[in-house]
Amino acid sequence: MLQLTRQLIWLVGKFCASDQTLLHP
Repeated sequence: MLQLTRQLIWLVGKFCASDQTLLHP
């Protein structure tokens, strides 16, 4: 269960990074 949560956080972080890159190229 903890591993799944960590993966979720990693995915969210990756998504945020992608959004930032798209917003600020």
